[in-house]
Amino acid sequence: MNTIDTHTKEQQFSNLVRSYRKEYVGKGPNSIRVSFKDNWAIAHMTGVLSKVESFYLNDKRNESMLHYTRTEKIKQMYKK
Repeated sequence: MNTIDTHTKEQQFSNLVRSYRKEYVGKGPNSIRVSFKDNWAIAHMTGVLSKVESFYLNDKRNESMLHYTRTEKIKQMYKK
């Protein structure tokens, strides 16, 4: 049986997440830290907001709108 070391698995999964987000969201994260726990893959991403989203967040009133929109978009993305 061919086994891949943990670091290689984490790197491959990180690359997969980055390319998927670039294709479907339009921007990949600045950094991704991946870890595996049991059946779970956990990806901690930073720098995921676009410049426009960051601009909107200068006004606190836009937080709930952006959160809702992003949450719904992510749900739709992963239903595919």
